[in-house]
Amino acid sequence: MKPETALAIATVNTVESYQAKTGISTLKLANAIGIRTKQVFLNKLCITNTDNHFLPKHLFALQKITGDKSIGDVFAWVSAQSVAGNEPSEEDVADLLLTLSVNSGEVIKVVRDAIADGEVTQVEYKESLKAISREMQGLQKLEALLVNAVGAGARRVA
Repeated sequence: MKPETALAIATVNTVESYQAKTGISTLKLANAIGIRTKQVFLNKLCITNTDNHFLPKHLFALQKITGDKSIGDVFAWVSAQSVAGNEPSEEDVADLLLTLSVNSGEVIKVVRDAIADGEVTQVEYKESLKAISREMQGLQKLEALLVNAVGAGARRVA
């Protein structure tokens, strides 16, 4: 399956399940991720549309709002596919870096919230460890991409 197709399916499923669960209107969801009109949102959501896609910032906002990690899983899958291949594309690395930056923000938020009141509950502790673990996995993927790129002949300057 092409990465674009997998991402489109994950996005549609995320939107449909969130709307079914919450009853949020398409316009409100579009506005929540930074898109002003329902029509533009639906156009970007259409799987057969090959010209007008969501920007990564919209996808990450959608993932954060819905709490559905399937969009991030697709980005991770694309990164894993590039690690398995001989040479990762610049786009694969960029996607992984975007994912890492979003996850880093989430780690900071979770840990900051946990220590804000001066007491860390067991639940806050576990959530903090989970967030840190996810970030470490992403960094390991980035390391593998870089190692793979050097092994595939990327020029390394001392």
